[in-house]
Amino acid sequence: MNTKMNKSEGQGTGKVLSQIARRSIEAAFRSDTEEPAIAVEGILGERHGVFVTIRGRRGKLRGCVGTLTPHFANTAEETWHVARDAAFLDGRFAPVDAHELKHLRFEVSVLFPLEEVTSTAELDPQRYGVMLATEDNRRGVLLPDVKGIKTVGQQLTTARRKGGIGEFEPVRIQRFAVKKFREED
Repeated sequence: MNTKMNKSEGQGTGKVLSQIARRSIEAAFRSDTEEPAIAVEGILGERHGVFVTIRGRRGKLRGCVGTLTPHFANTAEETWHVARDAAFLDGRFAPVDAHELKHLRFEVSVLFPLEEVTSTAELDPQRYGVMLATEDNRRGVLLPDVKGIKTVGQQLTTARRKGGIGEFEPVRIQRFAVKKFREED
């Protein structure tokens, strides 16, 4: 896949990132292991953690996996690899099937660096994602602007549950901003 980006933000970036996610899954169904050749600028060429969220019919969650810190050379490559994890390795769901691909929609969340939080007053579940970590390295992560999560308390409770962290266990709290790009219907 060759994609040339002239826009580094906004609609152009969102369209390219969602295309990268979709094309990665299409290539996986063809057993194509070759990584794409992507010429990128701006955020696409930078290194960021990425979450890929896949939704099926009626917006039903079908997979969501990501990286808090980058593992690949740039955001485009990160998206290519994380999309496959979201489609095939999210343990909450059966792997995506080729027949359902046309009904799936991809959302790519580009993560910005984690910031230490000293007070819950610094959190905003609509604006910031959260990462909770225990001393024994259990982690609970929740993206921002999740449907049904309106308060900081709900955000922290959900992140604790996802990480298998008890209600009163001490945790390190970090927040992160994201830029979300959704595939158009």
